[in-house]
Amino acid sequence: MEVYQTAKKHALKNKLDYGQADFKSVMSRVLFEHPELKPQIRDIIPVVRKAVEEVNQMSMEEAEEQFAQYEYQEFERPENRFSLPDAGPQIVVRFAPEPSGYLHIGHAKAVFINDELLKKYSGRFILRIDDTNPEKAKKEYEDAIKEDLAWLGVKFDEETHSSDYMPVFYEKAKELIKKGKMYLTQAPQEEISRMRRESKPLPDREQSPEEALKLFEEAIQGKFNEGEIVALYKGQLNSPNTAMRDPTLFRVMKTPHYKQGDQYHFWPTYDFAAPVLDSLEGVTHAIRSKEYELRTDLYHSILKDLEMREPTLIHISRLSIKGVPVSKRLIRPLVEKGIVSGWDDIRLSTIKALRRRGIPPEAIREFVLSFGMGKQEKVVEWEMLLRIAKKHIKPEAKILFAKNLVKLELEQEMEIKGEKVLVKGNIYIDKRDLAPMVNLEGLGIFKLENHRLIPTETERKPPAIQWIEKPKQVRVAIPHELYLPNEELNPNSLEIKEGYVDERSLQYEVVQADNIGYLKRDREWDWIKIC
Repeated sequence: MEVYQTAKKHALKNKLDYGQADFKSVMSRVLFEHPELKPQIRDIIPVVRKAVEEVNQMSMEEAEEQFAQYEYQEFERPENRFSLPDAGPQIVVRFAPEPSGYLHIGHAKAVFINDELLKKYSGRFILRIDDTNPEKAKKEYEDAIKEDLAWLGVKFDEETHSSDYMPVFYEKAKELIKKGKMYLTQAPQEEISRMRRESKPLPDREQSPEEALKLFEEAIQGKFNEGEIVALYKGQLNSPNTAMRDPTLFRVMKTPHYKQGDQYHFWPTYDFAAPVLDSLEGVTHAIRSKEYELRTDLYHSILKDLEMREPTLIHISRLSIKGVPVSKRLIRPLVEKGIVSGWDDIRLSTIKALRRRGIPPEAIREFVLSFGMGKQEKVVEWEMLLRIAKKHIKPEAKILFAKNLVKLELEQEMEIKGEKVLVKGNIYIDKRDLAPMVNLEGLGIFKLENHRLIPTETERKPPAIQWIEKPKQVRVAIPHELYLPNEELNPNSLEIKEGYVDERSLQYEVVQADNIGYLKRDREWDWIKIC
C-alpha cells in the first residue's frame, strides 16, 4: 500500500505537470524516494503501473483535488541539471534571435537556460541580432525583441548585429575560396538540389580559386540578380549527413536592409555566419535547438578550414505544447491570414501574447527551466504553465462575475455617528447563490422575503457570498487551444463569456473571480482569463 500511495502521488504530480502521467518517470521517482526497493523492482512494477493507469483515467480537476491530499516534496534533480562540458570559471554565451518576427516561449527557454548557466559559472552574455536576411529582418521586430527581453528581466553584457560583420564575412569567405573550400555556381536551384540528393558534383565544383574569387567579387558588387548565383561550401558529397553535401553559404538578396541600406547584395546564410561570429565574439558554449544538431559537422568543418577557435555546441530539445504553435513558421501564417488578431493574440505562445494575457515572467522562467537542458522531445499541456502562473499572480481584489443577476431590496438599520439610520437600496447577487437565507459578505445574514432582505440571526451561518452594488455588463475572453488533436483549427479556441461585475471592479488590473478564475483587464475585451 505504501508503494502504491507513493506511486499515485508522483503519478498525480506528473499528470498535473504534463497532462499525462508517464510510467518511466513515476517509476524513477518512486525508486528515488525508496532506493531500498530496487532489489524488488519486478514486484513493484505492476503496482506503479496500476497507479499510473488509474491517475490517467482521472480528469485534471479530479487529479488536482486528490493531489492536494498529499504532502509533496519537489523531486531533487542532480546538481548537473544546468551544467556545461569543458567549462572554465568564466563562460561566454549568446542569444541570437533573427528579427523576422516576435519572440515566443521557445525563445524564452533558450534565453533563460543561458541566464541560468551564467548564475553557475559567471561570464558574459551577448545579445546578437542575427539580421543577415534583409527580406525578413525588420526594425519593428528588433525593437519588439528587445522590449520582450527587458520585460522577461534578462540582461546582456553586450549587443551586436550580424550585419555589422559583413566585411569580415567577405574576408573569411575569400579565405575559404583560396583554400579551395568554397566555389560559386550559376546552376539552377533544381540542379543543385538534385546534385545533393544524388551525391554528384556540379561542373563548377572544379573551378579554380581565381575564377571563384572573380565571381565572388562580382557578386558582392551587385552584378548578379537574385537566384542567379550562390556560393557553395565544398563539403563531402558522399556524406550520410546531407548538411555536408555542398551547402549554400552566400546568396544574392537585393532587398534593402533596415540597418545597412543597400550597400550589401551578397548575404551569408546562418550556416556561415553563426560559426564565424561565435568564434570571433569569444562564445565558449553555444546553446542551439535540437533541429540544428544535423549541422554540427558543418559548423566545426568551416571553423577548422578557417583555422578559427571552435566553441562547444550544446543542443536542447524544442518546446512543444499541445494545441499551441511554438515557432514563427507556424505563427506567421495565422497572423497573415487573419486567423488570429495579431502577434499578441492571447491564444498564441509569443511573449507579447503571454504578457497581454497576464502570465508573469517568473512563471515563464519556472516553466521553461523545468525541462532542463535535455534533448528528449516531449509535448506538454498548456495547463502546466497556467498552474505555475497561479503561484506567481497576485490579484488586487476578489470580485464577483455574475452571469444572471437577481435584484434584492435591502432595508437595514445602521448606526451612523450615534444616530440610527434606515439604509435603503438595491443590491444584486448571482442567481446561483439565491437561497432562503444568504450571508452577504461584509453585510451580514439575511432572510429573503419576496426579494427583500431581512436581517436575521442564526447559529449555522451559510457560506458568505459576494454581491454587486452597481452592475456593469462586461465580456471576458477565455483562450483555449488553437488546434484540435487532429491538427485542425479549433473553431472554439476563443470563448467569450458575458456577465456582470461591480463597477468598482474595473479600477483593478488583475482580479480573482472565484467562479471563473484570475482575470486581467484588456484593451479589446473588458477582461481576459489568465488561468
